[in-house]
Amino acid sequence: MTTVTTDLLNARLKTVETRMDARITAIETAIAGLIQSQSEMRADIKNLKSTMIVTAIASVLAVGAINATVFSNMLAAFQSGKDIAAAQAGIIQTGKEVVIAQAGIIQSAKEVAASQAEIRRLSKEVAATQADARRLLQEMEARDRLQPAQDKKARPPRD
Repeated sequence: MTTVTTDLLNARLKTVETRMDARITAIETAIAGLIQSQSEMRADIKNLKSTMIVTAIASVLAVGAINATVFSNMLAAFQSGKDIAAAQAGIIQTGKEVVIAQAGIIQSAKEVAASQAEIRRLSKEVAATQADARRLLQEMEARDRLQPAQDKKARPPRD
């Protein structure tokens, strides 16, 4: 076997120590990287938690908004139904008033027709009376024409 000298031993120990220092430094660097990575993961997890909380709150608000919208639409539909019912009642009332007005117009038209018939009848009577009056007038004029001639014959002339 060979004998190991102190210098050789020291050199070998120094080499081993240098390699170990390099390995320890690599391990420390790896651990520092893991620690930093873990810190980043924790920050990401905190961000994820905040995102989840914000998402949950937004979901609750969205459900509330949908509920309010549905309620509002149902209320509007109900109100619209009431308005339509009121409009229908108004239309029915107007229809009744129109029917009553038509009945009045028909009655007035019948009265006008009756009045026109009466006027025609009276006009015929007036025309007949006028014809009778003309005939009597003509007869009187004819008599008057004949009368002076008869008076002259019946009375002797006065001279």
